Formats: sequence, C-alpha cells, structure tokens
Amino acid sequence: MVRPTCTMAGGPVAKLEVPPKWSTKITVVSRQVYYQIARVTYPGKSHYFMSGWGQASETMVDVTIRSDNITITSQSIPLTVDFTFFHTKDLARSRKTFDNWLSHKLTITTQSQPAEVSNDCVIFSLAVQDVPGQPPGGGQVEDIVATIVLVSDEAPPAEETPLASNATFEGARQSVDNFQANSGIPEEDLTPGPAYIPPPHLAALPVGIIGAGAAGLYTAMILDSLGIKYEILEASGRHGGRLYTYQFTKQQGPYQYYDVGAMRYPDVIFMKRTFDLVRNKLKIGHKLIPYIGANDKSFLHFNGRRVTKAAYKLSDQGGISTADTFRVGITANNRGGYVPEQYLVQGHEALFAQALAPLRQYFVDLPFPEAFQKLMIHDAYTVRDYLAMHWKYPNAVVRWIETMEWRTAMFDASLTETVLASLVFSDPRSRSEGKDINWFCFDGGSCVLSDAMLNAILTKPKYHQRVTSIKDVAEDSNQTLSVVIDRSGDPNLSNNTETTKKYSNIISTLPLSVLRTVDLDDVYLSTSQRAALRELLYTPSIKVGIQFKSAWWEQLDIIGGQSYTDRPVRVIVYPSYGPGPRKSNVLIASYNGMQDSQRLGALMRGRGTSEEKTLLNLIMKDLAAVHNLPIDNLWKEYIDYHPWDWYGDSNTLGEHIPDISRYRLTLECMF
Repeated sequence: MVRPTCTMAGGPVAKLEVPPKWSTKITVVSRQVYYQIARVTYPGKSHYFMSGWGQASETMVDVTIRSDNITITSQSIPLTVDFTFFHTKDLARSRKTFDNWLSHKLTITTQSQPAEVSNDCVIFSLAVQDVPGQPPGGGQVEDIVATIVLVSDEAPPAEETPLASNATFEGARQSVDNFQANSGIPEEDLTPGPAYIPPPHLAALPVGIIGAGAAGLYTAMILDSLGIKYEILEASGRHGGRLYTYQFTKQQGPYQYYDVGAMRYPDVIFMKRTFDLVRNKLKIGHKLIPYIGANDKSFLHFNGRRVTKAAYKLSDQGGISTADTFRVGITANNRGGYVPEQYLVQGHEALFAQALAPLRQYFVDLPFPEAFQKLMIHDAYTVRDYLAMHWKYPNAVVRWIETMEWRTAMFDASLTETVLASLVFSDPRSRSEGKDINWFCFDGGSCVLSDAMLNAILTKPKYHQRVTSIKDVAEDSNQTLSVVIDRSGDPNLSNNTETTKKYSNIISTLPLSVLRTVDLDDVYLSTSQRAALRELLYTPSIKVGIQFKSAWWEQLDIIGGQSYTDRPVRVIVYPSYGPGPRKSNVLIASYNGMQDSQRLGALMRGRGTSEEKTLLNLIMKDLAAVHNLPIDNLWKEYIDYHPWDWYGDSNTLGEHIPDISRYRLTLECMF
C-alpha cells in the first residue's frame, strides 16, 4: 500500500503527496500576535488561512471558505498539495506582495496513529519559524503549526496473517452464522417477509400534493399513471406557480401579455424532459414559437454612454484593440477609469467565457454524474473568488465583468450553480455535436404549458388551501400525516375556515423558503434538513411589464432581444412575437435580479402608492435614456403597467437557487 509523504521544498514550503483513496484534513494554528498566512494549493484550488491581529495561539481561518479547516475527500488519482507560509505586520501593504514576506523555514514531524482510528492514518505536523534566530519580540521555532491528518479508505496493512485483510468480511459472516445457529430458524426460512399491506382505512387515504405549480401538476400526472389517488392543495387562486402569464386588459389583443415567470426555453440536453412533456405527452409542440434572444440592434447603455450591440462588438469586443466606449479603462485621458488596458482589450465577454470554459468542458468530456462530481471540487468558490484567486483577475476587472455580464452581487453566488446555469443557456454538449441551440417561447405565454398540464390530470387542484402545519399521526403508528389547512384567503367568505385533513403521504412541491413557514415541529427532520430550510438561498427577482399604444421600439428596428444598462432597470426585454398586424405592445421594461431587484422591489407597495409612482417614473426615465427618446413621447404611448416581485410573493419567497452547495442539504420532498 502506498502511503502519504510530506517533504520540505526549501524555506517555508512543504509538498504533500496524497495517494488515491486517502482523505485529508488540514488545520493551522498561529502562535504570534502579528498577521500570519498559510497558503494551501492543489489542482483547481487555492486556500488562504489567516490569523487576526493581537491574538496568539488562535486557530487560523481559511478566508476562501470561512472555515477553520480544509477537508479534501479521497480521490481516485494521486494529489499534490503545496504549503507556503508568510507573516507581516502591515497586511494592507503586503496583500499584493506576499512573496516578499515569506517565513524563514519549517520542520516536519510524523505523529503516531491514534488508537481510536481503525483505518490506516498518517499525521504530519509542520512547525514554521517566521524569522531567523530568536530576535526580541518575535520569532520562535513554532510561530505557526499546521496539522495534516490523512485517513485511508482502507484498514492498516495486515502484519499477523494473510487472512487479516479479510477480517471485516469474516467478522460479518461469522455474525450471520451465529445468528442463524442461535435462533433455531432453518437457513431456508431466512427470506424477506411479505410486503406491507396497510389496513383498509389507511389504504383508502389519498396522497396530498402541496402546490399546484409545474412540479405539483407534474407529480399529479405521475400519480395518475400509477393509479394512485391524490389531492392537490394550492394556497393561491391559480395554478402554474412560476409559470405565470399576465394579460393586460385596457387594450385588447392576442399578444397583450408578458411572462412574469419563466418565459424562454432552450432546446438543449438539460431541457430534454421539458420538451418531451410539451411535444409528446401534452401534444402542444405546435404552440412553440421562436424566441429571439439576441438582437444586434438593441442597446448597451453604461456610464452614461449608449451604443448598439453591433457597433460594440466591432469597437470593443474584437480582442485586438478597444475604443473603450464606456470609458472604464485606465488611460492618461481617463482619470475615472478602473480597468487595466490589457483586460479591456480582451473584452469582458471573452474573459468570462475563458474562465468558465474548463469547467463547462467537464460536461463534454465526461458523463453527467462524473462531470458533476468533478465540478463539485470547486464548490467552495463563489464566482468572485474563482475569478480572483484561480484566474488572478484584479478586483476591478471582476467588478467590470459582473457589471457587463451579470447582475449586481451575483458574483457572490455559487460558482457551481453559475456553471450549471450556463449549461442551460448555452449547452456545450449540444454545440459539440454540431447542433445550433434553438430557443422557444409559447404562443400565448407560458400559461399555455401549465394549462395543458392542468387539463391532463384527473383530479383538479383545490384553491385557497394554504397548508400551515404537517404532523405525523401517532394513532396510526406514524403511517399517515395530517395537515392543517387555512382557507381564509378564499374569496367565498363561507369557506373562510381552518380544517384538518389526513393523507397517506405528503409530497411537498413548495419552494423550501415557503416550506420554512409551515409548522413541521411534529414531523421528523434531520438536523441537516432543518438547516437546509433555513439556509438555502433563493435569489430575488423582479419584472415590470408596461403596455404601450404601439410597439414603438420596432421603429428602431428592434424585434426581440434585450438591451442592457447599468441604470436601475438593468435589462429590457423586447417581445419575440410580432411584428405585423398581430403585434405585441407589451415591453418587459425591467427584468432584474439580486441587489438590483431588491431596490426596485422595495418600491412595489401597491398601485397608486407614492412608492409605485416613483418606480414607474424611474423606469420611464430609464427607457427614454436607453433608447434616446423624449420621455414625453413615451408617456403619450403609455397605457398600463404591472410590477411583480418574486421575493415579495408569499407563495414563492424568491425566484431560484444560486447556491448548489446548500441545495445538497435540501430535505426530501416526500414526507
């Protein structure tokens, strides 16, 4: 058996060689009151343990993952881990020049295996001396101590007999033999028992499905196919959940709507089951129409300057030179710039694509499960950490890429979720097969899909049925569950009561942010499951649709696509249906997420309120600026508006999940 080794590589540098099937845990302790740094690197990862000022003998914290230890799970291939140690009394001056503050040297010792650890175990201790000798006020043999614990997936090598390596298997077999011998039961009778058959009064109970969104309706379709009875409890007065199409009524027409929720569907591998549902199971493929996601005649408006996308591609994104259209570069004539010229020439789009490309390539080279596991090696990174630490982009460049490519503060979200989201929008597996990615929307809005699902199921949802509590039923030996249903939202006042119903099982399709508001005290959930309910992050998102008298943007040759800006509206989405006699006069005047959406969402206080008047005026002003039109002309075209904040909706409490690491803690939806 190959065992780990740890060697000195000169000065305060050590190299750890980890064989396959060994897991590693690293902790670092500071013994001095000044700043100390331990850098730990291995393929695809860089970690920085740092100490605070003025506190000796403290466990240092890895600032990249906010933890006092690093755990590296066992790998199928050998792994090399490098350790480098630094110290400084002026952290601000040292941030960009750590190599000038290297510690002096280190020593390595090997500790004996703890008796309580049954598998093979190796422990290395790295004792670091910051400065030569022992000058007054600092510098001793153990200024920093790093402890490395490595545990094999296997037991220690056997020494007594060749059979010792089979000890675990032999012990298990002996236990079975002893049970058989002592029980008096013939071996041929030791077979699985009969399947459980519930008593008739329990077998008659239906399954309870909570939520009539896409997941709830799809669950009902599955149960129909299995012949299982169910009831669907929906808190609101409509079905569809985030498949929500708002129809304007002040001016009638076939396309006077916008999709408040899901609005576009790429025909990629990730969406295979969705298109199978649409085309084969529901037979509504004819309702799909092309979605126009890109339009070179739409606008980019940043830093008070405006240009078409077509012109910007030629002047700023060519990769050879740049016109610095938005005046963000550091030049002699632009004192307010912040982006170094060498990055400016490459372009934000190319820089971002370059960074994600190796991670996206996993899904081209490997089957999805293996690619996903390889991607999860990078799960500790936010997008911002990954760009700064792995690709060494300066902070100013990361801010610039985020401004142009994403939403404010979105780079603080999970790197792994960002990569997975990019597969949905541009799946490299499809492109590697030479296929163009076609995008679709529904003729009539995404409600076409939820309506078709509703028509397909045998048992229709019960509306205004908000579940407030789920409990195990003790008198049924916890084989059933009861729910408390609040019907106070029913417009029929005679139904405004609270009732209790019993089900054989509960399938919750609620967002976990909403399930958190349900009383689950009398249902068993593990500590991790309860933590998931509390910790899982759903991002905020808003949309504001505005109905105009005409599709005035078509006079600017804009049909479909989106304009982007750093103004509060951030993204403007043009309808993909029309032009012609059946035009849509409805514009998504603002499509926003993360911090940008929170600020506009705070103004959504109800029609006629001063806050919403401020919101509408702000959006109209931004539309005028982005399109270089007199704002009075836009007000003359204005008919009506409809704002929606998904975080402010009590039935969703957020839009989607950007943090895949927390998603892995999610509880199972079947109670």
